[in-house]
Amino acid sequence: MTRTVMRTLVFFLCLSLPLFEASPVAADEGAGSPGHFSAPPGGSTAAMPEAVAPPVGSRTLCDSGPVPKTEMTDDLDNLDANTRLDIQCLKASYPQITGLVADEDGLWLLVGDKGRVLYSRHGSPEGVGTGPETADGWVVDVRTSMADPYPLDPERPDTPLGVSPGRKRSYDFLAALYGSTPAQVGKQLVPVRLLGQPLRLSTPAGKALAAADATLGEAVRQDPQLKAFLKMDGGFMWRRIAGESRLSPHAFGIAVDLSSRIAPYWRWSKLRPHPLQFSYPSAIVSGMEQAGFIWGGKWHEYDIMHFEYRPEIICKARAVRDRAFQ
Repeated sequence: MTRTVMRTLVFFLCLSLPLFEASPVAADEGAGSPGHFSAPPGGSTAAMPEAVAPPVGSRTLCDSGPVPKTEMTDDLDNLDANTRLDIQCLKASYPQITGLVADEDGLWLLVGDKGRVLYSRHGSPEGVGTGPETADGWVVDVRTSMADPYPLDPERPDTPLGVSPGRKRSYDFLAALYGSTPAQVGKQLVPVRLLGQPLRLSTPAGKALAAADATLGEAVRQDPQLKAFLKMDGGFMWRRIAGESRLSPHAFGIAVDLSSRIAPYWRWSKLRPHPLQFSYPSAIVSGMEQAGFIWGGKWHEYDIMHFEYRPEIICKARAVRDRAFQ
């Protein structure tokens, strides 16, 4: 079958889909800012839009253009070593990822029935954002979100300006995994407890926290002083990052805040670095990392109370560490 015939078939297939299947664009959404919403009056989530357009940077399978070549995730021999490791860790962490699609623009992840999410553009340097929405350097493609080496505890290296492994995120990917509106995210939240304290998280993050709960419970039994660092101060909440315009990972149900009165956020303190970045109990950090959570204390813009479910980053950190010891 020629490429021209294939394009024609795809074109007419797309025409046969319901005309109004796409979600309407929220009136107050910032241009080029996927998932960023104006705060509702009085802080209530009731006024938040219930539907938004597909996130900037993602493409549905019926986008116009040449029919892409498909590369399945179990055939990675033609990819560079770093990309192979990324894809292996992404596939191991998120069963929603069903394959890869390569086209003239770049390499895309197939995520369930959500269409495509950009892994990386062809020729883009690792660690560099890939679009106008990345002007602040924090909204990136999936490859860039995994590029900065994450040091597993007990490693606590310095965090000079520019060192914040895991703080860069692909919001397209988060929206594909968890939803892009409060209603969509809310459908996949589950109740979970940490040392008896209730909260709600996304289903995979909730299962991971349940595993961490068993580990941390044993750690507290051995050292009761750790309990002071384990006061639950927040799980799911549809909000922006404090002092910034981007959605918080709390909005996707993948973040936990612990003992905010002890463990500060960088905007609340003039200390650079903060002493707790080095003295915070390793038993807690390592217990959370074992379950797939990264720690905001390992960022230059530190968030010492913050733990975020990013199993792909922990997977990659373990693989790199294991190779170093071989």
